Amino acid sequence: MAEDNPRPNRLKLPIPSDQVAQEAVSRVDPWSHPAYAAGYKNFSQEDLAGSIYIAMRSKETELIEKTFATALGRGDPHPDHTRESLVESLVADYQLFGVSSGRQHTDQLLRDLEQAVRAQALNKSGRNR
Repeated sequence: MAEDNPRPNRLKLPIPSDQVAQEAVSRVDPWSHPAYAAGYKNFSQEDLAGSIYIAMRSKETELIEKTFATALGRGDPHPDHTRESLVESLVADYQLFGVSSGRQHTDQLLRDLEQAVRAQALNKSGRNR
């Protein structure tokens, strides 16, 4: 049965950052990665790593919501960010937290995520038949 206003269920999606344990966030050295090496010297290591982690989760949420909306034929809920800009940013984030080894690995993780999101959207909308 189709839901009236379906929304993605994050608990049933293969979200790459779910692999990052909270204690790992405090052990990350953000300045060791070129994407974060400059411009963040006023942060403590733990505060910067935590901020990057929160931003990473936010980018994943945007990508999930974009994919879900597209699968249902809805407008883009986050038109200020393209899929490509989110992916580019997530490459650096995933490398920093040890989720992926680089661009190709990140691309595969996100393709898997988007495939699961599309399937979930179609299932919730009743269009999977």
